[in-house]
Parts: sequence; structure tokens; C-alpha cells
Amino acid sequence: MFSLTVPASALLAFWSLGERLPRTFPLSVGLIMVGLLVAAAAGGSAMFESGGLSLSGVAWALVGVVAFAFSGLSARRIQQHGLPLGLSVGLCSLMASIAFAVIALALYGPGHFMDLSRRQIGAG
Repeated sequence: MFSLTVPASALLAFWSLGERLPRTFPLSVGLIMVGLLVAAAAGGSAMFESGGLSLSGVAWALVGVVAFAFSGLSARRIQQHGLPLGLSVGLCSLMASIAFAVIALALYGPGHFMDLSRRQIGAG
């Protein structure tokens, strides 16, 4: 599902910045959708729990896709104002990371971060 981040970013740039969509945009989106359908049919998708579609998982994945898309759009807007590339990319990446931290807190709670920390230092 996160493969939809690039098309979502392109659509946001098209609508808000007036940028043109690439010629291959429809083909790319079509191939991504076919891939999602094949993964769902094969049961190899993380969107499926016990054979059923997890709507909360899909919703959170869409939040992540939108966060990354807005991150890219924000970086473009910041660059248009002449600010350095490092600032535009760094600030927008930070915002996307905060969105994912909120998602992880909402889904798994603060213990998730403690478990990750323990694994990184080898104590878990």
C-alpha cells in the first residue's frame, strides 16, 4: 500500500502546484493497483488478518501515505521560497516521522518504543 506514496505525491503536486503528471502516471497507478490486488488475493498482504480485511490497518496505511505525500509537497513548497534543500527535506522528513510515531503510539502504545530500544541495544 505504501507504493501509493509516489502517485499520491504526484497528485498533490498536480492539484496544488500545477505540476504536470508524468506520461506514464496512469500505467504506474494501474500496475500498483494490480500488485495490491494480487497480494490481497494471494493472502500475502499485511492488510489481511485471519483472511479478512483489516479496515483499521488500511486506514492507518492511508494516513502514512498521505503523511509522506504531504512531506514531499511541503519540501517542494519550501524549496520554492529559496530555503536550502537540507532544511526542506529534513523538516518535512521530521514531520512524516512524527506522523508515523503517532500511528505507532495509537496502534501499539508506548511499550512498542521500549521494545524497539531494547532490541537495538541487545537487551531484548
